[in-house]
Amino acid sequence: MKNITKLLTLTIVISILTAFIVTKKELVPPGTIKLKENFYVNKTEVTNVEYREYLHWLNKIYGQNSEEYKKALPDTSVWSGTNVFIDLYLRHPVYGNNPVIGLTLEQAIKYCKWRSDRVYENMMVNKKAIDLNNNMQKDSIFTIENFLSGKYPSKIKLSPDEYYPIPEYKLPTKEEWEFAASSNLDINKYEYGVTDLKKKHFNTKEISENFTVEVKKSEQNDFKLLGMIGNVSEMVEEPNISKGGSWFNYLNDCKIKNDIPYTKPTAWIGFRCICKWKYK
Repeated sequence: MKNITKLLTLTIVISILTAFIVTKKELVPPGTIKLKENFYVNKTEVTNVEYREYLHWLNKIYGQNSEEYKKALPDTSVWSGTNVFIDLYLRHPVYGNNPVIGLTLEQAIKYCKWRSDRVYENMMVNKKAIDLNNNMQKDSIFTIENFLSGKYPSKIKLSPDEYYPIPEYKLPTKEEWEFAASSNLDINKYEYGVTDLKKKHFNTKEISENFTVEVKKSEQNDFKLLGMIGNVSEMVEEPNISKGGSWFNYLNDCKIKNDIPYTKPTAWIGFRCICKWKYK
């Protein structure tokens, strides 16, 4: 258990230290691909290991018995009657790179906010405005709001421009998700966002083994995004709507324009983040 804790701590530190990529032209938020001006989309759905980093952080800050930690836990009972992986899917290393499932819309939104805070924290560390704090306490948490309001003080005086840009991770709207899935193709003609459907093998009910696959084994669209169709259906900003279909759905139900409803956490719904930079 101690080794797992050390590994997760190291993973979080590495994630923070590599929190964004600098290109010659711009900052690119971690794990994302630029699709158009100030619109970046995660290459894959959020994985179990990525969500466990979040849970580890909450546990470290608030404790395992805290409401903050408990409310973030996925509902692992979604596998009941479907599979034998109730106790294994979230935490077993074999499924670390499979998409996290069993979440509510609120849980996904809170993950996106946490991710925004951690990336912005690293940006301020790189500017030497703050030190990287590996022993953060619940009464001294770095958040974007705390830093901008002065509740989390800066070591140096920053000009107004130096506070920006601010990363804003969030769930995509339906319209944003459909654009990302479309590869900028006409979805009335290319209903799955690919020009040659015969060459694609989406993880849908026709070929699925009633289970998810690793996110990087999912099919790629022309935007180089993985798993937009099949594997797990993806929550969007609008409540009770998911997009893209899953291992539980037939391919015909997974067309980009189709809305797939949900009312509770399931074993076939996950999410991916988008990111936009906020300027003054």
